[in-house]
Amino acid sequence: MLRDGNRPAHTVVQSIDENLYAFYSHRGLESDLHHSYDYLYGRWLIENGYDSLGYDLEVWDECYQPDEPTNEIDMYIAIRKR
Repeated sequence: MLRDGNRPAHTVVQSIDENLYAFYSHRGLESDLHHSYDYLYGRWLIENGYDSLGYDLEVWDECYQPDEPTNEIDMYIAIRKR
């Protein structure tokens, strides 16, 4: 966990509850990210017997290149087993 003195200026720190998360790495243009969400929420959760807890997270790290086909965005969906 970052302490206030160890974080870049103008950043916001939020704490979230510990949960189970489905992880998926979107590969491709950022403009196509909705296809990954459509798959996860519209198919994967249902087929695997999970419900969403109502929020998801994205991690944009050094692999984030929005206009490049090599772009990667890590996605985490808070879930619970049905």
